[in-house]
Amino acid sequence: MPDPQGQSALATPEVTVTTTVPEVSSIPAAPSWFDGLPEGLKSNPTLQNFKTKDISAIAESLVESQKLIGGSIRLPGEKDAPADRQAKLDKIYTQLGRPTTPEGYTVQAPAADSGVPWDAARAERFKAVAHKLNLTQEQVNGLAEYDIQRASSSHVDSTQAYNACIETLQQEWGPASKQMLGLARRTASAHFDPDTLAALDASGVSNNPAFVKALASIGKSLMEEGLIVGGREGLSEDGGISSLQAEYEKTMADGKGAYWNKQDPGHENAVARMHSLQKALLDLSAASTPR
Repeated sequence: MPDPQGQSALATPEVTVTTTVPEVSSIPAAPSWFDGLPEGLKSNPTLQNFKTKDISAIAESLVESQKLIGGSIRLPGEKDAPADRQAKLDKIYTQLGRPTTPEGYTVQAPAADSGVPWDAARAERFKAVAHKLNLTQEQVNGLAEYDIQRASSSHVDSTQAYNACIETLQQEWGPASKQMLGLARRTASAHFDPDTLAALDASGVSNNPAFVKALASIGKSLMEEGLIVGGREGLSEDGGISSLQAEYEKTMADGKGAYWNKQDPGHENAVARMHSLQKALLDLSAASTPR
């Protein structure tokens, strides 16, 4: 029965349990991977950056570092033997884009309508120089494009200079322009070798009206002396072959003329004239023959 106070002797008495939880700061921290390193490694600046990171972050960084090392370029050192140094440099240039041989380059020919002539032998020489200078294909492309643009610009300038020269001479010479130009060209070809003519063209002198007029004047004097025959321009429809052939045959038939008479004061000029006629006939005949 319950006592008057409402309590029972058979009831389980209440028990109060007091638990003391230690402070977190009092729990010792687990040792870090960094703490197990030798003192020499602990002071390394690179490892200092990973001091507070876990192992997974360190492993990921190591993998990325290996990728960078695999794709890196290692320069030769001072202690490398010449052969080893060259081998390392060749590997570097190959990685940068240089072909292993000069034949590995590709050099594009200029467009057909650019006016720039294509020289295959010159292109091969350029490849050899490019490889010696360790140029990449991209660098070769840039140089080739620049050279074509430069040559194209020079071609345009040369064409303009030629047209201006011809216009000036036509205004001065009038109907005799073709004959005088032919005479100037004949004089140049008779007295200048191919290299000199090429140099005159490259310098622009050949398109100078004053220079062309001087050649025509010299040629006129030489023609009057029988030392040169005028060019094809301005002659008859067959290029002057008929008239020149007639003169040649007439001289040959004149047994008493200066050509046959060594005592004649004009003998040397007559001989030179015949040589000039022979050359002119051969040239004009070749030019008139269809190819």
